[in-house]
Amino acid sequence: MNTATPSVPADDSIAAILANARSLGVDLWNQNGQLRFRAPQGALTDALREQLKRNRQQVLACLAGTAPGPADTPQGGIAADWFKTWQPRPHATQRVICLPHAGGAASFFRHWGAALPAHVELIAVQYPGREERIDAPLISDLTLLVAAIADALQRTPHLLQQPYLLFGHSMGSALAYELHRALQQRGLPLARHLLLSACEAPSRRKAEAFHLASDQRLMDEMLRLGGTQNAMAHSPELMELVLPATRSDYQAIETYVPDPQRSPVSVPITALTGDQFHELDLDDALAWADETTAGFVHRGFPGGHFYLMQQQDGVLDVVRAALEQLPRG
Repeated sequence: MNTATPSVPADDSIAAILANARSLGVDLWNQNGQLRFRAPQGALTDALREQLKRNRQQVLACLAGTAPGPADTPQGGIAADWFKTWQPRPHATQRVICLPHAGGAASFFRHWGAALPAHVELIAVQYPGREERIDAPLISDLTLLVAAIADALQRTPHLLQQPYLLFGHSMGSALAYELHRALQQRGLPLARHLLLSACEAPSRRKAEAFHLASDQRLMDEMLRLGGTQNAMAHSPELMELVLPATRSDYQAIETYVPDPQRSPVSVPITALTGDQFHELDLDDALAWADETTAGFVHRGFPGGHFYLMQQQDGVLDVVRAALEQLPRG
Protein backbone atom coordinates (compact mmCIF):
# COMPACT_ATOMS: atom_id res chain seq x y z
CA MET A 1 0.00 0.00 0.00
CA ASN A 2 1.36 3.41 -0.93
CA THR A 3 1.85 5.90 1.90
CA ALA A 4 0.76 9.42 1.05
CA THR A 5 3.22 12.20 1.75
CA PRO A 6 2.43 15.90 2.17
CA SER A 7 2.39 17.50 -1.26
CA VAL A 8 4.05 20.71 -2.31
CA PRO A 9 2.08 22.78 -4.80
CA ALA A 10 3.48 23.04 -8.28
CA ASP A 11 2.56 26.73 -8.13
CA ASP A 12 5.64 28.51 -6.80
CA SER A 13 3.71 31.66 -5.88
CA ILE A 14 4.42 32.87 -2.35
CA ALA A 15 0.74 32.61 -1.49
CA ALA A 16 0.66 28.94 -2.54
CA ILE A 17 3.86 28.12 -0.65
CA LEU A 18 2.70 29.74 2.58
CA ALA A 19 -0.80 28.31 2.30
CA ASN A 20 0.68 24.84 1.87
CA ALA A 21 3.07 25.32 4.79
CA ARG A 22 0.27 26.44 7.08
CA SER A 23 -1.96 23.58 6.00
CA LEU A 24 0.81 21.25 7.22
CA GLY A 25 1.01 23.06 10.57
CA VAL A 26 4.27 24.87 9.75
CA ASP A 27 4.43 28.32 11.38
CA LEU A 28 6.81 30.70 9.60
CA TRP A 29 7.92 34.17 10.66
CA ASN A 30 10.42 36.89 9.83
CA GLN A 31 12.74 37.54 12.77
CA ASN A 32 15.04 40.46 11.99
CA GLY A 33 15.45 39.35 8.39
CA GLN A 34 15.91 35.67 9.22
CA LEU A 35 13.38 33.01 8.27
CA ARG A 36 12.27 31.14 11.38
CA PHE A 37 9.81 28.27 11.68
CA ARG A 38 8.00 26.02 14.13
CA ALA A 39 6.54 22.75 12.87
CA PRO A 40 5.24 19.38 14.00
CA GLN A 41 7.73 16.56 13.53
CA GLY A 42 7.95 15.55 9.87
CA ALA A 43 5.79 18.41 8.58
CA LEU A 44 8.65 20.39 7.04
CA THR A 45 9.43 18.12 4.10
CA ASP A 46 12.56 18.34 1.94
CA ALA A 47 10.47 19.60 -0.97
CA LEU A 48 8.95 22.38 1.12
CA ARG A 49 12.37 23.30 2.52
CA GLU A 50 13.68 23.63 -1.04
CA GLN A 51 10.79 25.88 -2.07
CA LEU A 52 11.30 28.08 0.96
CA LYS A 53 15.04 28.28 0.30
CA ARG A 54 14.52 29.10 -3.37
CA ASN A 55 11.99 31.84 -2.58
CA ARG A 56 13.50 33.00 0.69
CA GLN A 57 13.54 36.76 0.02
CA GLN A 58 9.96 36.84 -1.27
CA VAL A 59 8.78 34.76 1.69
CA LEU A 60 10.55 37.08 4.14
CA ALA A 61 8.99 40.10 2.45
CA CYS A 62 5.55 38.56 2.70
CA LEU A 63 5.99 37.63 6.36
CA ALA A 64 7.27 41.13 7.11
CA GLY A 65 4.05 42.52 5.67
CA THR A 66 5.62 44.19 2.63
CA ALA A 67 3.92 41.81 0.23
CA PRO A 68 0.43 40.29 0.26
CA GLY A 69 0.09 36.85 1.76
CA PRO A 70 -2.57 34.15 1.90
CA ALA A 71 -3.52 34.95 5.47
CA ASP A 72 -4.17 38.65 4.85
CA THR A 73 -7.61 39.94 5.73
CA PRO A 74 -8.85 43.53 5.80
CA GLN A 75 -9.33 43.45 9.59
CA GLY A 76 -7.16 40.62 10.85
CA GLY A 77 -3.85 41.01 9.04
CA ILE A 78 -1.32 38.18 8.77
CA ALA A 79 -2.24 35.41 11.21
CA ALA A 80 1.25 34.98 12.65
CA ASP A 81 1.36 38.68 13.60
CA TRP A 82 -1.18 38.03 16.33
CA PHE A 83 1.04 35.69 18.34
CA LYS A 84 4.37 36.29 20.07
CA THR A 85 6.66 33.62 21.50
CA TRP A 86 9.89 34.61 23.24
CA GLN A 87 10.91 31.07 24.19
CA PRO A 88 9.91 28.91 21.17
CA ARG A 89 9.56 25.25 22.08
CA PRO A 90 8.90 23.32 18.87
CA HIS A 91 8.36 20.06 20.75
CA ALA A 92 6.00 21.52 23.36
CA THR A 93 3.32 19.16 24.62
CA GLN A 94 1.28 21.91 26.30
CA ARG A 95 0.68 25.62 25.66
CA VAL A 96 -0.44 28.70 27.56
CA ILE A 97 -2.11 31.42 25.49
CA CYS A 98 -2.11 34.82 27.24
CA LEU A 99 -4.30 37.84 26.51
CA PRO A 100 -3.17 41.25 27.85
CA HIS A 101 -5.15 44.00 29.57
CA ALA A 102 -6.61 47.13 27.96
CA GLY A 103 -3.75 49.20 26.58
CA GLY A 104 -1.40 46.28 27.14
CA ALA A 105 0.81 44.37 24.74
CA ALA A 106 2.15 40.86 24.35
CA SER A 107 5.43 41.90 26.00
CA PHE A 108 3.62 42.06 29.34
CA PHE A 109 4.14 38.27 29.38
CA ARG A 110 7.66 38.32 27.94
CA HIS A 111 9.35 36.56 30.87
CA TRP A 112 6.64 34.10 31.80
CA GLY A 113 7.60 31.42 29.31
CA ALA A 114 11.09 31.00 30.77
CA ALA A 115 9.54 30.24 34.17
CA LEU A 116 7.32 27.45 32.86
CA PRO A 117 8.35 23.80 32.41
CA ALA A 118 10.40 22.97 29.31
CA HIS A 119 7.50 21.11 27.71
CA VAL A 120 5.25 24.21 27.85
CA GLU A 121 5.24 26.96 25.24
CA LEU A 122 3.78 30.35 26.07
CA ILE A 123 2.02 32.31 23.33
CA ALA A 124 1.02 35.93 23.96
CA VAL A 125 -1.62 37.58 21.81
CA GLN A 126 -0.49 40.84 20.23
CA TYR A 127 -3.43 43.14 19.63
CA PRO A 128 -3.15 45.54 16.68
CA GLY A 129 -1.87 49.07 17.19
CA ARG A 130 1.02 48.41 19.58
CA GLU A 131 4.70 47.44 19.56
CA GLU A 132 5.63 45.87 16.20
CA ARG A 133 1.95 46.11 15.14
CA ILE A 134 1.80 49.86 15.78
CA ASP A 135 0.56 50.53 12.23
CA ALA A 136 -2.14 47.85 12.26
CA PRO A 137 -5.69 49.26 12.47
CA LEU A 138 -7.15 49.27 15.96
CA ILE A 139 -10.25 47.18 16.73
CA SER A 140 -12.56 48.97 19.15
CA ASP A 141 -15.30 46.33 19.31
CA LEU A 142 -14.69 43.34 21.58
CA THR A 143 -16.79 41.00 19.46
CA LEU A 144 -14.80 41.91 16.35
CA LEU A 145 -11.52 41.60 18.27
CA VAL A 146 -12.49 38.11 19.45
CA ALA A 147 -13.43 37.13 15.90
CA ALA A 148 -10.10 38.42 14.56
CA ILE A 149 -8.13 36.41 17.15
CA ALA A 150 -10.24 33.33 16.42
CA ASP A 151 -9.62 33.80 12.69
CA ALA A 152 -5.87 33.99 13.31
CA LEU A 153 -5.95 30.82 15.41
CA GLN A 154 -8.01 29.05 12.77
CA ARG A 155 -5.31 29.93 10.21
CA THR A 156 -2.54 28.68 12.54
CA PRO A 157 -4.18 25.45 13.72
CA HIS A 158 -0.99 23.90 15.09
CA LEU A 159 -1.14 26.36 18.01
CA LEU A 160 -4.24 24.51 19.20
CA GLN A 161 -2.98 21.00 18.53
CA GLN A 162 -1.56 20.51 22.02
CA PRO A 163 -3.58 20.77 25.25
CA TYR A 164 -3.65 24.42 26.26
CA LEU A 165 -5.10 26.89 28.72
CA LEU A 166 -6.11 30.53 28.30
CA PHE A 167 -4.88 33.22 30.70
CA GLY A 168 -6.36 36.70 30.51
CA HIS A 169 -5.81 39.80 32.62
CA SER A 170 -8.53 42.45 33.00
CA MET A 171 -9.94 43.04 29.49
CA GLY A 172 -7.92 39.98 28.46
CA SER A 173 -10.10 37.87 30.77
CA ALA A 174 -13.28 38.87 28.95
CA LEU A 175 -11.48 38.19 25.67
CA ALA A 176 -10.29 34.77 26.86
CA TYR A 177 -13.82 33.81 27.92
CA GLU A 178 -15.41 34.99 24.66
CA LEU A 179 -12.58 33.49 22.59
CA HIS A 180 -13.25 30.11 24.17
CA ARG A 181 -16.90 30.40 23.19
CA ALA A 182 -15.99 31.53 19.66
CA LEU A 183 -13.63 28.59 19.16
CA GLN A 184 -16.34 26.25 20.41
CA GLN A 185 -18.78 27.64 17.85
CA ARG A 186 -16.19 27.00 15.13
CA GLY A 187 -15.58 23.42 16.24
CA LEU A 188 -11.90 24.11 17.02
CA PRO A 189 -9.86 22.53 19.86
CA LEU A 190 -10.75 24.18 23.14
CA ALA A 191 -8.76 25.32 26.15
CA ARG A 192 -8.79 22.89 29.05
CA HIS A 193 -8.87 25.66 31.69
CA LEU A 194 -9.63 29.41 31.80
CA LEU A 195 -7.50 31.52 34.16
CA LEU A 196 -9.24 34.89 34.44
CA SER A 197 -7.49 37.69 36.29
CA ALA A 198 -8.87 40.98 37.70
CA CYS A 199 -12.19 40.85 35.89
CA GLU A 200 -15.82 40.63 36.92
CA ALA A 201 -18.05 37.88 35.54
CA PRO A 202 -20.20 38.69 32.49
CA SER A 203 -23.31 38.83 34.68
CA ARG A 204 -21.72 41.61 36.75
CA ARG A 205 -20.72 44.03 33.98
CA LYS A 206 -20.88 47.68 35.08
CA ALA A 207 -21.30 50.76 32.89
CA GLU A 208 -18.14 52.85 32.45
CA ALA A 209 -17.09 55.39 29.83
CA PHE A 210 -13.39 56.13 30.19
CA HIS A 211 -13.06 55.74 26.41
CA LEU A 212 -14.98 59.05 26.13
CA ALA A 213 -12.75 60.85 28.64
CA SER A 214 -10.10 63.42 27.85
CA ASP A 215 -6.54 62.27 27.19
CA GLN A 216 -5.47 63.62 30.57
CA ARG A 217 -8.22 61.79 32.47
CA LEU A 218 -7.54 58.57 30.62
CA MET A 219 -3.83 58.89 31.35
CA ASP A 220 -4.58 59.56 35.03
CA GLU A 221 -6.69 56.40 35.16
CA MET A 222 -3.89 54.35 33.61
CA LEU A 223 -1.43 55.69 36.18
CA ARG A 224 -3.84 55.10 39.05
CA LEU A 225 -4.30 51.45 38.11
CA GLY A 226 -0.53 51.00 38.05
CA GLY A 227 0.03 49.44 34.65
CA THR A 228 1.81 52.50 33.23
CA GLN A 229 5.15 53.88 34.36
CA ASN A 230 5.06 57.43 35.74
CA ALA A 231 7.91 58.36 33.41
CA MET A 232 5.66 57.69 30.44
CA ALA A 233 3.21 60.34 31.62
CA HIS A 234 5.96 62.95 31.22
CA SER A 235 6.78 61.87 27.68
CA PRO A 236 4.23 63.30 25.22
CA GLU A 237 5.76 61.21 22.43
CA LEU A 238 5.24 57.94 24.32
CA MET A 239 1.76 58.84 25.44
CA GLU A 240 0.86 59.76 21.87
CA LEU A 241 1.72 56.18 20.92
CA VAL A 242 -0.01 54.53 23.87
CA LEU A 243 -3.24 56.51 24.26
CA PRO A 244 -4.96 55.56 20.96
CA ALA A 245 -4.63 51.82 21.64
CA THR A 246 -5.68 52.29 25.25
CA ARG A 247 -8.76 54.32 24.30
CA SER A 248 -9.66 51.73 21.66
CA ASP A 249 -9.36 48.89 24.19
CA TYR A 250 -11.42 50.79 26.77
CA GLN A 251 -14.10 51.30 24.16
CA ALA A 252 -14.04 47.59 23.35
CA ILE A 253 -14.45 46.44 26.96
CA GLU A 254 -16.81 49.24 28.04
CA THR A 255 -19.22 48.58 25.16
CA TYR A 256 -19.02 44.79 25.53
CA VAL A 257 -22.44 43.20 25.98
CA PRO A 258 -22.32 39.50 26.93
CA ASP A 259 -24.80 37.18 25.25
CA PRO A 260 -27.79 36.96 27.63
CA GLN A 261 -28.60 33.50 26.19
CA ARG A 262 -25.11 32.10 26.83
CA SER A 263 -24.66 28.69 28.43
CA PRO A 264 -21.96 27.91 31.00
CA VAL A 265 -18.69 26.62 29.58
CA SER A 266 -17.64 23.06 30.29
CA VAL A 267 -14.07 23.75 31.40
CA PRO A 268 -12.79 24.82 34.84
CA ILE A 269 -12.45 28.52 35.61
CA THR A 270 -9.97 30.01 38.06
CA ALA A 271 -10.56 33.65 38.99
CA LEU A 272 -7.51 35.58 40.25
CA THR A 273 -7.81 38.90 42.07
CA GLY A 274 -5.76 41.48 43.96
CA ASP A 275 -7.13 42.27 47.40
CA GLN A 276 -6.43 46.01 47.09
CA PHE A 277 -8.22 46.53 43.78
CA HIS A 278 -11.39 47.89 45.32
CA GLU A 279 -13.13 48.68 42.01
CA LEU A 280 -13.57 44.93 41.56
CA ASP A 281 -15.98 43.66 44.18
CA LEU A 282 -14.98 40.16 45.25
CA ASP A 283 -18.54 38.91 44.71
CA ASP A 284 -18.34 40.10 41.10
CA ALA A 285 -15.24 37.97 40.57
CA LEU A 286 -16.73 34.99 42.41
CA ALA A 287 -19.71 35.14 40.04
CA TRP A 288 -17.49 33.43 37.44
CA ALA A 289 -18.55 30.25 39.26
CA ASP A 290 -21.92 30.55 37.52
CA GLU A 291 -20.26 30.56 34.09
CA THR A 292 -18.90 27.00 34.23
CA THR A 293 -20.14 23.49 34.86
CA ALA A 294 -16.64 22.08 35.37
CA GLY A 295 -15.46 23.57 38.64
CA PHE A 296 -14.45 26.99 39.93
CA VAL A 297 -11.58 28.18 42.12
CA HIS A 298 -10.72 31.66 43.39
CA ARG A 299 -7.15 32.70 44.15
CA GLY A 300 -6.54 36.01 45.89
CA PHE A 301 -3.22 37.86 46.06
CA PRO A 302 -1.92 40.96 47.84
CA GLY A 303 -1.98 43.98 45.56
CA GLY A 304 -4.07 46.14 43.29
CA HIS A 305 -5.24 45.80 39.73
CA PHE A 306 -1.76 44.84 38.54
CA TYR A 307 -1.03 42.60 41.53
CA LEU A 308 0.46 40.01 39.16
CA MET A 309 3.47 42.25 38.51
CA GLN A 310 4.52 41.97 42.16
CA GLN A 311 3.08 38.48 42.67
CA GLN A 312 4.40 36.90 39.48
CA ASP A 313 5.83 33.83 41.20
CA GLY A 314 2.55 33.07 42.94
CA VAL A 315 0.53 33.60 39.77
CA LEU A 316 2.85 31.31 37.83
CA ASP A 317 2.38 28.70 40.55
CA VAL A 318 -1.35 28.81 39.74
CA VAL A 319 -0.56 28.44 36.03
CA ARG A 320 1.75 25.50 36.65
CA ALA A 321 -0.83 23.80 38.89
CA ALA A 322 -3.45 24.15 36.15
CA LEU A 323 -1.02 22.71 33.59
CA GLU A 324 -0.43 19.69 35.82
CA GLN A 325 -4.12 18.84 35.44
CA LEU A 326 -3.84 18.80 31.64
CA PRO A 327 -2.82 15.82 29.52
CA ARG A 328 0.28 16.20 27.36
CA GLY A 329 -0.18 16.14 23.61
